[in-house]
Amino acid sequence: MTFRGQSLMDRVNICVQDNLNRAEIILRPLHQDFLERLNLLLPTEKLIHSMAGLWREESCRRKLRIANPVPASSSFPPEVMVSMSADPRNS
Repeated sequence: MTFRGQSLMDRVNICVQDNLNRAEIILRPLHQDFLERLNLLLPTEKLIHSMAGLWREESCRRKLRIANPVPASSSFPPEVMVSMSADPRNS
């Protein structure tokens, strides 16, 4: 199965040694203590918080293309909501 990219955002690939501010980058302890194993997350809660802004922008862009959007509904059709998680709550 292949997924077609739908984002209009530019992407860039860099090597670590080419990152000019690499000395300023600090470790963010994501999933270091595996709290999500002990405290189950809501299905709507995202583990990669840095992507939240991108998802909001994409949702707004998609809702603008819908004729009469329902405020609380998802702007993503069910067929694109494929879980990439090994977590059984998202299976």
